[in-house]
Amino acid sequence: MLNRFADHVGPGRSLDTIVMADAVDYFASLRRTNSSRKRPLSAESINKHKRNLKSAFNIAVKQLGYLRANPFNPMKQDKTPEHDVRCVTGEEYRRLVEACDTLSEKGLWWEAFVTVCYTAGVRADEAVHLTWPDIDFDDSTIRVVAKPELDGLPAWHPKDYQLRRIPVPDLTIDLLTRLHANADEGSRFIFLATNRVAWIRQKRESGQWSEGQAMLNNLDRNFKRIAGRAKVGDVSLHDLRRSAISHWARQMPAAVVKESAGHASIETTLKYYVKIRAEDMAQAREVTASVLRSDPILTQIG
Repeated sequence: MLNRFADHVGPGRSLDTIVMADAVDYFASLRRTNSSRKRPLSAESINKHKRNLKSAFNIAVKQLGYLRANPFNPMKQDKTPEHDVRCVTGEEYRRLVEACDTLSEKGLWWEAFVTVCYTAGVRADEAVHLTWPDIDFDDSTIRVVAKPELDGLPAWHPKDYQLRRIPVPDLTIDLLTRLHANADEGSRFIFLATNRVAWIRQKRESGQWSEGQAMLNNLDRNFKRIAGRAKVGDVSLHDLRRSAISHWARQMPAAVVKESAGHASIETTLKYYVKIRAEDMAQAREVTASVLRSDPILTQIG
């Protein structure tokens, strides 16, 4: 996305000359068709560009001091149609785990990965960057925190930049304990094998690594295969996170859900995850009906 924006404003453009008008013009271009794109980008895709560019320019402002103000800050998200949250049920989770078990070599790895996403509500990229010191086995918590450059891998930070600690059930800790017992000696990352870390380091040292490139290839595609074997319908890794947050929202205050989920604003929590379920509607209907039944005057109306 940074490369696309750089191409749009022109090669050699100085960073400190980028202004809000450039951002407005860029997003207008994404809404138009062109020779390489038969249709405009969707509102969801444009919003993703806005979030990523805003985050990148925040680094230039807050961490590097290249800019005094972020030209993307005033940009509002495009309105998008509301979609129901795809909530993975306990039964569907069980079937996903069983499908993971059919993968002889990577079964435990995938079972742990799916479970961490489902019970800790972490983003897939956050799970990939977890290290063993991020797991408190005694307190049953997972820590999501920014990482400096480790073992030759690029520095990384979570989307909200904030440290958060997430309590997880014993099941998650048990799986991580088993995975730890089978990990390569001296491995630092939970879900990145030492040979993968060495390969990325070599690519970076030889200048063949693109910063921002995925630490693991085909993660979503391989999960889709697992979901297909589990026969749970259309489900994504991010749906596992959404499910965890939806579960929290049924029992916990929105402010607590916001912190556990790592949302930048409470509006995100309320908009996407605190949903009214059909059974909630039925319960509300019954509460009203019970009030009517208990009042002798109201029961006589009509």
